[in-house]
Formats: sequence, C-alpha cells, structure tokens
Amino acid sequence: MTGTATASATAGEWDIAYTLTVAGTYALTIELTPSGSSVAEEIFGSPFAVICSVSTTEPANTVISGTGATAATAGEIESFTVTLYDSGNNQRDSGGDSLGITITSTSYTITDFETFDNDDGTYTINYKVTDASEDYTIDVVVNGDVANNQQSIILASENVPHASSSLITLTSPGTIDTAESLTLQLNDAYGNDITTT
Repeated sequence: MTGTATASATAGEWDIAYTLTVAGTYALTIELTPSGSSVAEEIFGSPFAVICSVSTTEPANTVISGTGATAATAGEIESFTVTLYDSGNNQRDSGGDSLGITITSTSYTITDFETFDNDDGTYTINYKVTDASEDYTIDVVVNGDVANNQQSIILASENVPHASSSLITLTSPGTIDTAESLTLQLNDAYGNDITTT
C-alpha cells in the first residue's frame, strides 16, 4: 500500500491515521521532508511492521459453494461449504460463528443435516434429499443477521432405476401372435420417476 496518511500535529507529536482493508503484514515507511529541503528522509526505525488481522464476520459477504449448493441426487449425501469473510473480504481464520441453516422446498423441510465448523472460517454442511420432484432452497443466516441472509437453489434429480420400485402396465390384454403395448414406469428407490434415458 502506498499513499499519504492524514496527520495532525500537537506540541511536536503527529497523529497519523490510515485504513487497511486486506489482512496481512505491511511495512509502514514514514518520511519527513525538513523545512527548506526537497529530499524526504525516513525517520528513525522506519519502516515499521504493521500487522493487519482479519476483522469480525460480515454476514453480507458470506459465500455458499460446492456441488451440493446447486445440485443433489435423491438418496445421496451431498455437501456444500459456507465461507465467512470480514468487511474487507478477508476470509475469517477461525470458527465459532453461529449459522442458521434451512433447506426447504415448497412441500418439504430437510431437518436431517450435519454442520461441521472447520475452525478456519469455513463450515461444511452434509445433507440428503429423497424427493426429487421439487427444487430446494438453502438459506444461511450468520450470527442472527437475517437482513443479510444468503441463498442458493438446489436442483434435485432422481437416482438410478430401482427394480422393485418400478412398474409395468399392460395397455390391453395379451393375444397370441399379436404385438402388444405396455407401459414401463421406472422409479428410483425413493419413488421418484426416472425422466431421463
């Protein structure tokens, strides 16, 4: 970072104000241009090490990611990651934040899911859907800040065909030496219609 800081003097002491937004270690160089000189000189001890730490969580900067944030297969354990950042978009480097997570569709609310705090600003959520007839919405509220909740839409799909859940229906009684029609309804183990071939 380079630039000019705001300074004010009182009785030979100068207060210098600056703002850092990206966490990390900085070298703060302070130069003084003596009166009547055009050459700036560093003051004694300059440059100084300045450590900018990650600040508190800013819920509006929450990111939901991972394949399970947008797609799920019925009966499979899916996962997504919630990553928390501070107001300067620095990823939080510790855990302990409160996450309120709901996964709902028009007809269902998934209550059987697990949340793991990875102690590095990320949280892993594992869940399973069984009904693939509707899409689901993930809603994440961080530290009770419902005004800055984040959402993601999960497109649910059926699992592989399952023999005992599938049906064959004859459309007419069978006749010898005549081609007959039948209807085959393939379903997965959770009763979802197989709609792809």
